[in-house]
Amino acid sequence: MCLILKHRPVQLEKRTMPRPATFNSDEILERAMRTFWTYGYAGTSVADLVKVTSLLRGSIYHSFGDKRSLYIHTLERYGHLALQQATTFWSEAEPRLSNWRTFLMVLVDLPEAEKRRGSLLCNCIVEVVPHDPEIAKVVEGMLNDFKRMLEEVLERGKQAGELHAHANTTALARYLLSSMQGLCVTAKAGAPREELLDIVEVTLSALH
Repeated sequence: MCLILKHRPVQLEKRTMPRPATFNSDEILERAMRTFWTYGYAGTSVADLVKVTSLLRGSIYHSFGDKRSLYIHTLERYGHLALQQATTFWSEAEPRLSNWRTFLMVLVDLPEAEKRRGSLLCNCIVEVVPHDPEIAKVVEGMLNDFKRMLEEVLERGKQAGELHAHANTTALARYLLSSMQGLCVTAKAGAPREELLDIVEVTLSALH
């Protein structure tokens, strides 16, 4: 699943905020999520998390568990935000198929720095999932949620006559999710814009 959620760059060495007596869990997860997203799981140390969250190591462990547990929390947050954001691209007032182009073009038109950062979920699939069955299950659940959302959008399009009456919306949802992930990974690898546009056009051709 590709997320087009943008975030502020993380500069670990510049964070000088004092540790608060109390903290907002959502804000802490947001900071941790941005850090994992920028540096990856292996590239983020507990010391980095202490610095970026302004919490003591013991406070992090007490509230969120170890580094791996905190990573899972941030993945779940990311997946929730991705799903929530993606649904906004299908307005009832506009043809749903035209919204597919809008959605995919946002990925194409991201600033280069955002493209190179990629999707936290796709990064996790490459870096962590092959070696961690539990996190693989977490990711599988997120992808299934996203496929269900896509299938619902496609079913509404089918009922509105925007898709062929015999269109297999389950297969289309699987294909579109795969294409979006591929688009994110290809953009992260530095593919030129014309190559990304080719992927968009071939992906959209499956909806006709």
